[in-house]
Amino acid sequence: MNKVTLPVKAISYCASTYSVIDHQNSFEFWIRGHLIRVIGDKPFSRGDMIWIDSIEYSQTDDTYYIMIRVIDDQPYEQNLPVLNISVSRMIYSVNDFEINDEGDITLLKTIYISTDNSYSVVFISLLGGPARLSCHSPSMGASFSLDYSLDWQN
Repeated sequence: MNKVTLPVKAISYCASTYSVIDHQNSFEFWIRGHLIRVIGDKPFSRGDMIWIDSIEYSQTDDTYYIMIRVIDDQPYEQNLPVLNISVSRMIYSVNDFEINDEGDITLLKTIYISTDNSYSVVFISLLGGPARLSCHSPSMGASFSLDYSLDWQN
């Protein structure tokens, strides 16, 4: 697995709205009762250059925060990785779960969420090109893969 130290420069894949929760510029979604938010220092759009400053969990409000800063005072860089958030449902326990990465991907954070013996996994990653995350449960023999591709021409 590739390692990266925050802050890191990237391209935003999501766009913010003005949140009714706390009046911040954020992209937010729910997964099994947990809120995941990308919060920017100002409004951001898909394709904006950003600094990813931190990824934190707040037990108080059961929310994962991805804190970013929009870079609008530097020339645009096309070869930066893209901030990506992927969600997959799992049919097996997180205690028996292996992740392998192939290609141009760096996992920033893996979040396991369970409710009533049903599991989901959230991958917060940086994509620089074609990649694959392969997930496997040795005890159950179950596997799934997530394939990624970036196409800047379309």
